[in-house]
Amino acid sequence: MNYIIGKKEIILFDEIQKYYTKVNSIYEILSIEEKKLGTGFICEIQLKDKKIIVLLTNNHVLDGNEIKIGKIIKIRNNNRIIKEIKITKDRFKCTDIILDYTCIEIIEKDLLENYLKIDPEINCENPYDEYKNDKFIIIQYPRDKKIGFCDGKIEKIENNCEIYYSISTDIGSSGSPLIDTTRNLNVIGIHCGKSNKFNRGIFIKNILDDINQKYYQKNEIIIESNDNNEFLEIFYNNTKRLEIEESIDLFCNDEEIDFQFDSYVDEYCTLIIQIKEYLTNMSEMFYNCDSLTSLNLSNFNTHNVTNMSYMFSHCESITSLDLSNFNTNNVTNMSKMFSDCYSLTYLNLSNFNTDNITDMSYMFCGCHSLTSLDLSNFNTNNVINMASMFYSCFSLISLNLSNFNTNNVTNMGGMFYYCYSLTSLNLSNFNTNNVTNMNSMFCNCYSLTYLDLSNFNTNNVYMYDIFTCLNKNCKIIGNLNYYFNK
Repeated sequence: MNYIIGKKEIILFDEIQKYYTKVNSIYEILSIEEKKLGTGFICEIQLKDKKIIVLLTNNHVLDGNEIKIGKIIKIRNNNRIIKEIKITKDRFKCTDIILDYTCIEIIEKDLLENYLKIDPEINCENPYDEYKNDKFIIIQYPRDKKIGFCDGKIEKIENNCEIYYSISTDIGSSGSPLIDTTRNLNVIGIHCGKSNKFNRGIFIKNILDDINQKYYQKNEIIIESNDNNEFLEIFYNNTKRLEIEESIDLFCNDEEIDFQFDSYVDEYCTLIIQIKEYLTNMSEMFYNCDSLTSLNLSNFNTHNVTNMSYMFSHCESITSLDLSNFNTNNVTNMSKMFSDCYSLTYLNLSNFNTDNITDMSYMFCGCHSLTSLDLSNFNTNNVINMASMFYSCFSLISLNLSNFNTNNVTNMGGMFYYCYSLTSLNLSNFNTNNVTNMNSMFCNCYSLTYLDLSNFNTNNVYMYDIFTCLNKNCKIIGNLNYYFNK
């Protein structure tokens, strides 16, 4: 029997050979210029009524902007052979920034020959108890090297979703499969990145549930009136968007549309809605209209609206929004209002009145393309929740929050998480006396060189991972330097 001496213990050579059989399912993800973005793997997944083969990786490796129709994804195997996947209208694809995954259906015959399988026990009630005694490996493409692997075990699973494990990884491993070597080398998670003491991934069941939901959505808008024609209802993907009492004019490519039409969003990519009656709830109004490229809302009457949460969430193709005519005097909830607007480069909120807002959590989360954001008119006196407000605003170069009043805020967890491009943040005006959660607040802010937290009170704060992967040369003003240098 042949043996290889590993760092921790002697590993049977036969085990190495067994792992190597899975290598042909795992690829480097490349940009169009063939720059390495991360790792991905081809896998068979079970939908409600059939199985499909997909490429899985992280959202922070391939976001919604990279999987638009017409885009080309390049992948490279261990033999350094590059293959191309062209995103077409008939190819299923989806992504989610919170679960940090991207899924692309594989239809190329030469890529269907080798694929991993999902572990059948992922539907168990307590995944940690199910998997805590198993051994795992992560097969990855570290840095610019050829494929490799490292082994270890699961340390904990939080909320049956986030997996923490003691398995070593290197830069370039994001999107790698977490493989159970005790159970036929099946996949139970996707590796996301480093998290303070352990590495972190997402449990595959949560991702499969989300994929199933997105796969069976229909890209259609249906407008219906009740029997007495007292009001109209607008449905998008079988979810009610709004209800109005009198009239609505709906136009597509300057042509008025009657009460029902299918797939206009995907085919024409332009939708103009004029509302002539008061609304109180615009929550999820344009949610997941991922092919819309423009919206003219100049005639919106928003005087009585109280809820704008998720209003433009997952409008992945819109590049600009001018909401300067919006009256937001009565709005209390703007949570996830612009979340996952990946392509948004211009956002005019100059007329926003935020006096009554209590929830701004995830408001700009996933606005990957915004380079600037003017919030100088924002009144945040009543805001309680700012969790992940700027999460994954990759391109934000600067952010002036000197006017923010945070006296009532209790949650700032993940507020600037993955703000890669920010070089400085002056938060000396922040009052954090009531804050209890700053978990991952500045995590992965790689470019920060100056951070003023001089007024921070952290006596009652949960600060797990607050500075993980922060620039080590970052100058922190305040009493938190001890935490960063632990």
